Amino acid sequence: MDRRMALYAIILGALVGVLAWSEHYPASPMITTLGLPGPRADVERDCGNMYRLVGHGARIPTRELVCRGPRELSGYLLEEQDVTLDALTRRIGHAQRRWGVPDSGSWQKTRDSIASSMEHRGGKQFACWKNPNDSLLHIRETRYWKFPTYFVRFISYRTDDDHKRSPWLFQLDGYSTLPLACVIDPWRYNR
Repeated sequence: MDRRMALYAIILGALVGVLAWSEHYPASPMITTLGLPGPRADVERDCGNMYRLVGHGARIPTRELVCRGPRELSGYLLEEQDVTLDALTRRIGHAQRRWGVPDSGSWQKTRDSIASSMEHRGGKQFACWKNPNDSLLHIRETRYWKFPTYFVRFISYRTDDDHKRSPWLFQLDGYSTLPLACVIDPWRYNR
């Protein structure tokens, strides 16, 4: 009887541990550096598994959890945000924020403010590969900063939008590892 109780206690303890781990969302300064609510991945975001499609429309869950914030459409300005983490290790791999501003003056002011903010927070700017053909004309600028435990990429856009949303756009990405465009030259075959 005592062995059975001990076994039940071990099983119950393991289940409680697994449940506690599955509800643990880590904090990261990367999240607040991007201007997202935080510092945990689940703050003001709904979290769920990513799925991979396999034969005949079947889906299987991956190890990635994505925590998505509300998609906000204010007038013609769209704002989106998400944080991706490993479901097993609970390590944050990527965070992203995308938003628009109403005009070119606001766009220039925001670009300057973002760069100043990254440096003020301790980011060290560095360069990565650039498109030598300038074929992506809608991308006006891409900048990178290194922080002690993560990297940030900032992209500013100018697009024509058929949906009457703002053509003055920004994207901030946080990465736990060096962004791929900084590791290999993605443009080497387009020269």
